Amino acid sequence: ADPAIRLATLFGPGGIGKTRLAVEFAWRLVEPIAFDTEPAGFPHGVYFVPLQAHHSAEQVLWAIANAVEYTFQASSRSPREELFEFFAEKRLLLVMDNFEHVLDTASIIGDLLQAADSVQVLATSREVLGLSAETVYPVGGLPYIPDHAGAQPDAARLFIQCAKQALPSFDLKPEDELSLRRICQQVGGMPLAIRLAASWVTTLSLQEIAEDILCCPEFLAAEMPDVPPRQWSIRALFEPTWTRLSAKERAAFMRLAVFQSGGKREAIQTVTGASLPVLQALVKKAVLSRDPDGRYRVHEMLRQFAEEHLIDAGDADAAREAHAAYYADFMARRTDELKGGERQLIALAEIEADFENVQRAWEWVTDHHQIDDLMRMEWAFSWYLYIR
Repeated sequence: ADPAIRLATLFGPGGIGKTRLAVEFAWRLVEPIAFDTEPAGFPHGVYFVPLQAHHSAEQVLWAIANAVEYTFQASSRSPREELFEFFAEKRLLLVMDNFEHVLDTASIIGDLLQAADSVQVLATSREVLGLSAETVYPVGGLPYIPDHAGAQPDAARLFIQCAKQALPSFDLKPEDELSLRRICQQVGGMPLAIRLAASWVTTLSLQEIAEDILCCPEFLAAEMPDVPPRQWSIRALFEPTWTRLSAKERAAFMRLAVFQSGGKREAIQTVTGASLPVLQALVKKAVLSRDPDGRYRVHEMLRQFAEEHLIDAGDADAAREAHAAYYADFMARRTDELKGGERQLIALAEIEADFENVQRAWEWVTDHHQIDDLMRMEWAFSWYLYIR
């Protein structure tokens, strides 16, 4: 609605619902009366430009022209000049889908926005475009924790809706509530993963679905003729992201799998060996996200994908060893602080924020009889549990 925002990018990993959100938003602009919204501010239209099958600047120009039904003229001007002149007096919105496939052509959008003052662009992408005019809107998973009123969260509602499509007689029983919550949590509220999981209600109970997701990530797969093959499985969905990572980014991404609940920058860099530029690249490629409090997280489905590659690479034990060593030191540094003083409450809060990591480290050092690390952690760990 703000003309000053020329380019907005819906940004997030595959399967998170970027395209669905963009299409719904655009449709409400086109049909405001049907949705009881304000009339759109785009008198010359709203156009959808799919970019999945394109790879060059020339193809992107033709895709835009096809979307707005513009026919190039036989003239001495270049197609770019001709198309930009067409847009110069237009007030319209271009919805450009799957921009990650043509990132090296992003300058076309920058030039178009300069040539046409009243054109705006809504892009969907697994990577940020990196243009100065860009406003990034991160798209995360659907909420999966019930609110205070006890209403079903959005992720659960989507699962039930999809389950009824697959099995019209499906009815959520009270004893299945916990399994449904586990399913939605395990997939991090990812809409596509929820849809794939719900397709199994014809064959499995919700408890079985929850157990199979946990032990077999490849379980989330189903052939759907009306959607692209890349969305038939979570593995196929993430492979393009994997191929776009550099060797250093892949190494760091794999080791991120040991952080089930995320971690602070120091922990992430110590365990993964990622430099600051690598960390920034992973954020820009929607592999890693950063909370306002400075905590970095990996979407659970991406984390499981990374864990598969970590195991295949034979680096899983080394990564878990590094993770355990870091959090043993983390607890040792807080031993004196927990005994009293002005940092006691701060230390308790820091342990609480990282308790899942601390607990996994404790399990690793006990299972592997690492007595030195066990002794370094023991006092702070037991005292924290006693207080809390």
